[in-house]
Amino acid sequence: MPKSPHGCDFSRVKNWYLDEQARYLRQTILLSRFDTPETRSLFHKHCFNLEGKIRLEKNDYQGVLGYIKPGVKQVFERFDGDSRKGMGGDAAIEEVDQRLEWFVKKVRYLPSL
Repeated sequence: MPKSPHGCDFSRVKNWYLDEQARYLRQTILLSRFDTPETRSLFHKHCFNLEGKIRLEKNDYQGVLGYIKPGVKQVFERFDGDSRKGMGGDAAIEEVDQRLEWFVKKVRYLPSL
């Protein structure tokens, strides 16, 4: 509950807000790519809707791993850009250009199968 009115017009505040019942009368949308114990716990312990809850899962997503040929090796490389200091608008664009330039140079020297 607020300690001071902060210029609020209390005639417009719904009684159920003042009675701390707002958590029962809200719509909560929780989006996640994966069903994890943390998201499931959040859904069950903190979503108190009077009209009920619903969970929708998309189970028909096959992913892309089935399209990868056997024997393909993944290599992770670190990119150290020099424009990360300020990260203003121009610095972010410069970093994108630097990443693309680094990638093009790196891919040019990959062995072809």
